[in-house]
Amino acid sequence: MTPQEKLRKIVGNNVKTVRKEEGLTQGYVGEALGINREAISRIERGERLPFEQIVALMVFFQVEPTEFFEDWENVWEVEE
Repeated sequence: MTPQEKLRKIVGNNVKTVRKEEGLTQGYVGEALGINREAISRIERGERLPFEQIVALMVFFQVEPTEFFEDWENVWEVEE
């Protein structure tokens, strides 16, 4: 897995964790941000990491960037 793929997975998992802690569905969050549920799903699965949507999610959930990018330093670890 490349560092970019790892970062997408880390951010996606953190977005999903925050969304679930708030008790919200992907559909609700997508509607609130003006994007579809599938876009939220792709972010959470680590398939996409669109900057504008990540910023919109941070604003929506009122979280600091460190919340979504927590554990980012692990992207450089070599897998054996």
